[in-house]
Amino acid sequence: MKAQGFTLIELLIVIAIIAILALIAIPNFLESQNRAKVARAQSDMRTLATALEAYGSDYRAMPVAYYGSPSAYRKAADPAGAYYIYKGAYFIRHLQKLTTPVAYTTTIPPDVFQEKDPTRMRVGIPTDPMFDQADYIDQLEGRQMLSYVYEVSVDAMTAAGRASTQISANKMLHMENWVAANGSSPWMLLSAGPDCDVFSGYRSEFDDPIFNGKYLSPTLPAGVPAPNLEARMLVPWPLGCYDPTNGTISWGSVRRTASARNSN
Repeated sequence: MKAQGFTLIELLIVIAIIAILALIAIPNFLESQNRAKVARAQSDMRTLATALEAYGSDYRAMPVAYYGSPSAYRKAADPAGAYYIYKGAYFIRHLQKLTTPVAYTTTIPPDVFQEKDPTRMRVGIPTDPMFDQADYIDQLEGRQMLSYVYEVSVDAMTAAGRASTQISANKMLHMENWVAANGSSPWMLLSAGPDCDVFSGYRSEFDDPIFNGKYLSPTLPAGVPAPNLEARMLVPWPLGCYDPTNGTISWGSVRRTASARNSN
């Protein structure tokens, strides 16, 4: 008896079915990985949030995060940026206060969504790195992994005596921007999110359309200059928050604050 085999048409049908199943399965697999990472980021920040609240209860102040150093602007032609925040700084150095001398948490985890361009330079000073060595988990040992972004409000900085003269002079604008983004919380934690870009949904240039022109000509105290390209304002809630309903890999950051509205 002659052996029976598959016809060419049957083979093509089987291959087509396998290809269709693969097209369905692979994106779902990749999305499940991202969902797992989002859950991990939320869990990490929840642990850090608990430690921050315990620290704040004991010390009546938050671990203070410095902001862009005014001294850096002396390298630029326009010193106006000293009155504005372009990003928080020294994330890991300040979060490490949660581990010693009192262990509110045992370790400071790296952001599971590593910034895709950790060597990016500043806009106004293109020779100056956007991330300081003290933003990295390994600090001086290779600059491999960034910690989660950590910032405190200017009110919290002022209470701790750490706000610069320039930042203090522009405190009202900073706090208006902070409340729009983080509510009444004195602190904020943030992950780059699935797009692996820290600045999408975190801070944006003062003239970004997302602010509806609010900071193009702000009412400023006497002696405070208008913002320049270095003035990166906090993106208001919820516009800056990652939303999985827009697609597992989409614009925005995973953000957590003490305010219920921003906690994931």
